[in-house]
Amino acid sequence: MTFDEFYKQHFDYIFNYIFRRTLNYDEALDVAQDVFFKAYRHFGKLAGMEDKAAGTYLFRTANTTIIDHARKSNRTRTLPLEEGTVVVDPNWNIDIEGRRLIDKMRELPDKYQEVLALRYVEGLSYGEIAGILNKNESTLRSLIKRGLEMLRFQAGPQAEIA
Repeated sequence: MTFDEFYKQHFDYIFNYIFRRTLNYDEALDVAQDVFFKAYRHFGKLAGMEDKAAGTYLFRTANTTIIDHARKSNRTRTLPLEEGTVVVDPNWNIDIEGRRLIDKMRELPDKYQEVLALRYVEGLSYGEIAGILNKNESTLRSLIKRGLEMLRFQAGPQAEIA
């Protein structure tokens, strides 16, 4: 497999994950570029891996790169709420309630944002998340539980979250 084939196979999935975490199209492109540059530097190892292991590497790299970019920019990206549907990108529409939930999630510490996004946005299993974040499953379950409790507290008593 060439790097071009590897890139085409994984780019959309990784970019969409990064975009949902950053909520900024240009920043997501920058982060994705950094992720795939790192992948290119280690492509000799990646070419021999199974798709699942390569995907785990890319998610792990994306997570650390998102955090690095956030620390460098030292700011959070939020979009103003308007009536109706908020259009972040032509291919990604969410309603106002979804937007509020994402805004509340972005107020959580990074460790909770990571596990909640991987579990509920990406739909990954605990085992897959454990591989990406290099944590054991019981730790992840605790982080997810605490993150959900924090979201419920922030969103108010009437919120229905997971």
